[in-house]
Amino acid sequence: MLPGVHCPKCQSARIRTSSRRSAWEKVGELFGFAVLRCRDCDERFRSGLFGIRDVFYSRCPLCYRTNLSSWILSRYHIPRVSRLLLRLGAKPRRCAACRHNFVSFRLLKKGDPELRGPGCSLGSL
Repeated sequence: MLPGVHCPKCQSARIRTSSRRSAWEKVGELFGFAVLRCRDCDERFRSGLFGIRDVFYSRCPLCYRTNLSSWILSRYHIPRVSRLLLRLGAKPRRCAACRHNFVSFRLLKKGDPELRGPGCSLGSL
């Protein structure tokens, strides 16, 4: 469930992210527009999840939350693409809610906890 978002057809709060069908939907996701699906009536719809100011901050790609911390690079197998992004300056991020590890170039939103955890150096790549 995503906080504050409801189905336009049945007003249910039980929604999930839907798979993207086109390149335009992927581009829209970069600007805070997500494709969602209602779990009750199966309605597929688009919703703006963030204001224009929130585009510059990191968020979990699965649940869209901004409560993020770091993860220890030496304890996980890092895919090649993520390893390359880390070498280019991306930061390791971990969602506190769904425990998803990812990398991002975006900043942490003010008021969110600072990155914490030992082993966040690129030397362990």
